[in-house]
Formats: sequence, C-alpha cells, structure tokens
Amino acid sequence: MALKILTLNIHGYQEENQLEKFDIIADNIAANNYDIIALQEVSQTEENEPVFVREDDPTQTMRANNPIYIIGKRLKEKYGIEYFSHWVNIKMGFVIYQEGIAIMSKLPIIKGETIVACCDEYNDMKDSKRRALAKTKLDYNGTPINIYSIHFGLASEAKNPFILQFTKLHEDIKKNGDELTIFLGDFNIPDYSDEYQKILEHGYTDLYETAKTKSDQRATIAGFIHGWESNDKPLRIDFGFSNRALDVESADVVFTKEKYGLVSDHYGIEFKINI
Repeated sequence: MALKILTLNIHGYQEENQLEKFDIIADNIAANNYDIIALQEVSQTEENEPVFVREDDPTQTMRANNPIYIIGKRLKEKYGIEYFSHWVNIKMGFVIYQEGIAIMSKLPIIKGETIVACCDEYNDMKDSKRRALAKTKLDYNGTPINIYSIHFGLASEAKNPFILQFTKLHEDIKKNGDELTIFLGDFNIPDYSDEYQKILEHGYTDLYETAKTKSDQRATIAGFIHGWESNDKPLRIDFGFSNRALDVESADVVFTKEKYGLVSDHYGIEFKINI
C-alpha cells in the first residue's frame, strides 16, 4: 500500500482571502486523498469559541477559528471525509495569535504528544521564540508509525540555534526504537546548509532526494518571506525525512501557481511512499 503524505506551512491568518485559501487546501486534500498531513503556522485567537477543550492542559484548547477545525469541517460536510487530528499550541505568533502546528491523519492516532524543542529561557507560551513539535504515533494496520510536524526557528538564533532544536528532535526519535519515523515541515534551513548536512549525518533520509520521480520545482519558498527578509532567490527550506530508507514513489512541490494554486508564502510537498 502507498501512503500519500503532505507537508505545508499554511501561513495561517497572514494571507489575503484567508478563508478562501483554507477551502482550497481542504478541496485539494479531498482530491488527493492524503493519508497523513503535517501543517505549520496553524494559528487561532484565544477569544474564539472553544471546540475541543483539553482539560489536562487548557493552553491546548482548540477554537472555532483554528484552521484544522475549519478545514476538517469542510472535508466532513462537503466530501464526507473525516480525519483524526493533533494540534499543538506553540507560542504567541504575530502578536495576537496562538500559533501552532498540527497533524491530520486517516490512520488512527494511538498517541499525540508535544515535544518542546527550545532552550529553557524560551520555554514560555508567550515567548515568540518558543519552539515545540507535534508528534503522533499512528496505527498502520497494526504497525506503529511515528509522525512529527516540524517548525524550527532560524538557525542563526543565538540562544536557540538549530543544533539545539534538532538535538531535541533526535533524542525523542531515538525513543521510538526500530519503529518507522517520518518528520516533515518547515525547517528554516536551505538544502545547501551545514544544518541540512547535519540531519543527513545523523542517518536520516531526505524523502525528496530519494524519490523515483520528483518535480522539477525544488524550492519551497519563492524568495523574500517573513524571517528571510534578505533572501532574494528561491530556496528549499521545507523537507520530509525518515529514519530509514523508504520506497518513495514520487515527491512533488505543490500549492504553487501551477499546481493547486498559491495558499501561503510557502509551497507544500506531497510524497507517495510504498510501505
């Protein structure tokens, strides 16, 4: 069986015609029948009505303007498609938003976790430099698969550099033992960087590079975006990695002008993997 996986930084509530773009995302999720979706910058505002209350941790309460709720509602009402979901509130983003990351899955979620990936000084929900990862253990026909949605900070951050964030991820992945692990998202590092090489040196496989067929389009940002204000060229800063070599049938950059339409300042990547 092939798993279809999407990763996309949706740039939540920073886009013009935002609700229309959520609809475009939902419509293409339905059309492509993704099994697993990793999303970043999944933001909401605290004053909105709660739709899923986490009594164990009120800071993780999902609200009515959460993109996961909006996209999931459209998928269910328009297409009759339901996804399990896990949303993690990371920090305050763009002054007023509870900015999070998420995983949507057709496979049952055995367990959802939050993995803090920052130095102690930034481990405050109100700190815009706080970083955390969304982790789910999924049930794939009785076999567990671990999925992480990633949104690392800029590698140049002095007190919270890439290597600290990546080490937090790597240490958690080791806890999974021999279980398949796939981690995807916005890494905020280009594919020619020392930080990218560090991931490969730890034994992880770049799913795009190992795909049998891949899109000619490699870059996942066109140039200047928030956080990359001095950049003026296309870069590949969004990735999918695994802890073992996989049979990747295809890897395509999507949500571009040419494919599915623009919905964010990032493009997405979709993978088809034979498991």
